[in-house]
Amino acid sequence: MKSSSNKAPLKKVQRLPVGAEISLNSFLGDAAWKSVLSEDGISLGSIKRTDESHFHLQVGNSFQFPLYYCLKGESLFVGQDLAFFPHIGADTIDCHYLIEIEYFGFSIERKSLLQEVKMLFPGDDIIVSGKELVWLSAGGHPAGKLNAALITPEQTTDKLFNSLPKVTSKLFSPVDSTFYAHIANRLAEIEESNLKVGRQNLPLTVGYQDKRAKIFNTAHKSRVVEGLDLQKYAARVQGELDQIWQGSGSSLDREAYIYQEFYLPFVQFLLNILAMNAGKVVEIVDGAGDEGVTAPVFSIDDKPICNIYESFQRVFFYGNPWLAKVWFYIPPMISAAAIKRQRKYSESEQHVCVFTLTLDYLLRFNHLKTGNFTGE
Repeated sequence: MKSSSNKAPLKKVQRLPVGAEISLNSFLGDAAWKSVLSEDGISLGSIKRTDESHFHLQVGNSFQFPLYYCLKGESLFVGQDLAFFPHIGADTIDCHYLIEIEYFGFSIERKSLLQEVKMLFPGDDIIVSGKELVWLSAGGHPAGKLNAALITPEQTTDKLFNSLPKVTSKLFSPVDSTFYAHIANRLAEIEESNLKVGRQNLPLTVGYQDKRAKIFNTAHKSRVVEGLDLQKYAARVQGELDQIWQGSGSSLDREAYIYQEFYLPFVQFLLNILAMNAGKVVEIVDGAGDEGVTAPVFSIDDKPICNIYESFQRVFFYGNPWLAKVWFYIPPMISAAAIKRQRKYSESEQHVCVFTLTLDYLLRFNHLKTGNFTGE
């Protein structure tokens, strides 16, 4: 299984005088990726130079695409594909992001997999430093795209297993659920341009839960990894979420507020990546949504080559060394204990297994910096 050529993105410098602005519509219309644009006359947002050293980024509420930004030196880089950003030096994994995906199922503060690179969501309105605006674009996914099939599909779960590397490459993020791979498959299958996904079809577990946390605690080498105390950091995130909820004045209870304001926007962002790659739109709706959006469930009895549990255990021997022996420590007895806890917690979802496999794909097929690579 090999990745495609590591093609550098095009860097389009936008020269804006003070007070001038450029519409996000013009960026998307010129993008190499096939996109479903909003109706004519509806602004998707804009970037305006407010003075010699600042830009005003305004994202419209109707914006249905992924968007990232990063400040490097005096240049503000903006692009739709996170895989572009290692080419400008933003090539270090953000361990805080990993912890948040593991323990919460979403990230806060618009973090991405890469340090310094932030997501932009619909409705965002921010001022960012920078003297030069650079739009990153390319004629295709620039790095780490995995095209080879892992196995010859015989069952529906085989196809789902097969699609994990390719979907991970598009998202450029580890995930804790096969949901995204299934939606990518559905987008490729349907003729319609719009896919409705009901809330009831989204991954089942959201937010910090002790039983889920214990699964990942089992997989970690120790409580402190790469200088981060996992429990203290999770508690800090919990505290930040509490503070935001209490200060919002919302009538929603804490769990409902976090689901609405943090989890759903994060899931929609990832779905927008898959939709843009397919030239379609994915919409989260109340109720069941369209037929066929419920992902098939992996079993511990699946044949070894496409068994999600056995693949998780093989990472220790064949996967990325930093992941298997530094970030996690998952020799057979420990990985077996993590699997036991995972199955007791939720047999229909394999959080630690899917997260480990998808992160392993990214680390092995992209030139990303982590930390203490040897584990010594």
